[in-house]
Amino acid sequence: MFNYYPIIFTDIDTIQKKILDLIFKYTTIEKSNFFYIPLEEILKIDELRKQIENINLLEYIDLSAINLYHTDIPVIHKDTGDFKYSLNIPISGYANTYLSFFKPHAEPKIRYVCDVNFFEYDSEHCTLIEKFETITPAIVNTQVPHAFENFNDYPRIMLLLRLNRNVDNLIWPVLQESNPQLLFRRQK
Repeated sequence: MFNYYPIIFTDIDTIQKKILDLIFKYTTIEKSNFFYIPLEEILKIDELRKQIENINLLEYIDLSAINLYHTDIPVIHKDTGDFKYSLNIPISGYANTYLSFFKPHAEPKIRYVCDVNFFEYDSEHCTLIEKFETITPAIVNTQVPHAFENFNDYPRIMLLLRLNRNVDNLIWPVLQESNPQLLFRRQK
C-alpha cells in the first residue's frame, strides 16, 4: 500500500478560497492549531463535493479537520481514531512544506495537543522512509509514523478528510481507475 497517494483536483483555487473563508469562522492563524469542522459545512462546498464524488470517496468520509501548522519542531506521530487514511487537501501556505514517513525503532508515547491524542515517536529512534512536498491533494496513510515540516514564515493550512475503515480494501483500485494521471512529487 501507499503512504502518500496524490490526487488531481480541478477547481482547486475555488475550493481553497471557500475552505479558507470557512476556517476564519472558527480560528485565527497566529498559532498552530488542530480542530474539527462539522462535515456538513465542508460538504456544502459544491466544488469540493464534486471532486470527492469524482473519485468515489464521498460515502467514506466520516470527519473533517483543519491542521494549521507554523514552523514548529516537527513531531513524528501516528494518528489515533477509527480511520487509517485521510484525504488531505492543501488550502494555504503549502509550497515548501513536506510530509515525511518513518520506520520507528522504539515504542511511542501517547500525547495530547489541542484536545487530540496521538502516538508520538522519538526522532532519535526513527528512520526516514520517504518524503513528499504537500502541494496537491493526497490520500495519506495516517497509521505510519509521519511528520510535517514547514520551511515558510507563514502557516501551512491543510483540510483533513478522515476516511472510514470501510474504504480500506477499495481505495487503491478505485483511485487508480478514476485518477490515472497522478501528480507525484517524491523527495529524496
